[in-house]
Amino acid sequence: MAELSCEQWIPASADCHRAPLAYTQLGHWNLYRLNDHASRRQLASAVRMQGSLSIPALRKGLEAVIERHEALRTRIVRCGEVLAQEIATSAKCDFEFRDLTALSEPMRAEEVQACIYRLILEPIDVTIGPLFGLRLLRVASNEHVMALAIEHIVSDGVSIGLFWNDLFAAYAQAAKGCAVELPAVRVQFSDYARAQWNTSGGLPARSGSYCDEHLRGSQRLRFPSDKNAIDSVGLSWGTVPIVIQADLKRELTDWSRRNRTTLVLTVFTAYAALVLQWCDAAEGVFQYTVDGRVSPGIQHTIGYFASLLYLRISLRERDSFRDFLDQVMKEYCFAQNNFDFSFLRAQIPRPEYTRNTIFNWITTDVSQVDTVLDDRNGGMAISTFEFKYPVVSDVKIDNEPSIIFFEKRNEIVGDLSFPTARFSIVTFEAFRDDFLRLLVTLCRRPDKKIKEIALDRLARVGHRQRS
Repeated sequence: MAELSCEQWIPASADCHRAPLAYTQLGHWNLYRLNDHASRRQLASAVRMQGSLSIPALRKGLEAVIERHEALRTRIVRCGEVLAQEIATSAKCDFEFRDLTALSEPMRAEEVQACIYRLILEPIDVTIGPLFGLRLLRVASNEHVMALAIEHIVSDGVSIGLFWNDLFAAYAQAAKGCAVELPAVRVQFSDYARAQWNTSGGLPARSGSYCDEHLRGSQRLRFPSDKNAIDSVGLSWGTVPIVIQADLKRELTDWSRRNRTTLVLTVFTAYAALVLQWCDAAEGVFQYTVDGRVSPGIQHTIGYFASLLYLRISLRERDSFRDFLDQVMKEYCFAQNNFDFSFLRAQIPRPEYTRNTIFNWITTDVSQVDTVLDDRNGGMAISTFEFKYPVVSDVKIDNEPSIIFFEKRNEIVGDLSFPTARFSIVTFEAFRDDFLRLLVTLCRRPDKKIKEIALDRLARVGHRQRS
């Protein structure tokens, strides 16, 4: 059995600490076909620690964080024909330590990247915990890099920031010789999953109504395939980086403020306009990622809460950017009011529009770490360590190309991801260039009709693909 439906779940059991899978987890299991394939730790982050580091205090801090969050003690188990989260009452998870100071500086930098890559790409079995890993690397006498990677089925982007915040709060106490005391989590992720099932009597009906009434007739929004694609096997995904530089970010931010919208929705609106142009489509359903933390009780809980909104958007001949933005904002609010916690994505068979392009935006305060700790040994400065995420070459997912952005203080960086069986890097470099050109034009001339904006590469590359 490669996929499981939402109707198949295991009730909570006090004896074995089991809970049903949340809709997000079911969708993830089915998407990555985890019944038949090994997984990887898809979410990753790293920090640089400069100053005096107490490794024993770091271990105590880690123990406290694992104790605080059930998701870090969770594995996925099969109970007959169904799946469940199983939470260990306690979990011993250490970090691998390596001293790289004997290497030359260039070799040291390469080995740090290689260690992070191995941590992410190492195949893991989600039925065997823990589903996260840590590496501590000494790169100088008073400098360390620590990397975290975790399987998405028990975590999300917000959870990464929560992990670091909790770890260094606990470390600060331990480094001062104090007992480590972290506040209790109000709602664990397993509680959230149980509540989802216990209260889902109206959710399927509500989601079904939203699907039937608003999304009815929506089809898969297919990007035109590229005859120059080089991977005929279809086992890999490629990426093209994209950067919205500081000047353009400031311009977009100011424009968004003046027009009473957010920077995220402004950028998404431009992306939706370009996708519809490239797909030569009048309308389509876009998958828009939200953090899913709709209740105060789960704001500080590690788990897979991030979910998708389904925005059905039309591009008319007469639409200016302002017109199109108004429609996007109304559709976004409507989709929020019909938020389904990824119920549709967990269905079997799931609607084809749940394979459409995904727009994801991660803000600076979620992913960045920047703090100074004082302890008995003089203190330590902690900051985010930047690394290039490795390309996972053997993931086979039936989905349209998607985009993810990371908002930083002075710029916005991101990646366009695409299946190499259908597209070449050249094509998505053209898409990226069109997107940046469109952002500039739409921001500076918001009343110009979108379909009248000249996109030279779109005309040249897009026509060749369709011919």
